[in-house]
Amino acid sequence: MVPTDGFREHQLRVVPRAAAVAHRVSDPERAQRNRIERDRLVAEHFGPYLA
Repeated sequence: MVPTDGFREHQLRVVPRAAAVAHRVSDPERAQRNRIERDRLVAEHFGPYLA
């Protein structure tokens, strides 16, 4: 099952742990953007194999 962009956006708004950055980083907003982009790329790459 591959989450849609809409589902991931909903999770970020509603689930506190989804928006949390667990590790101390110098730029938490950038870390979150990178994580979201990584998840999107993984879903884009593997989604066709899971359909």
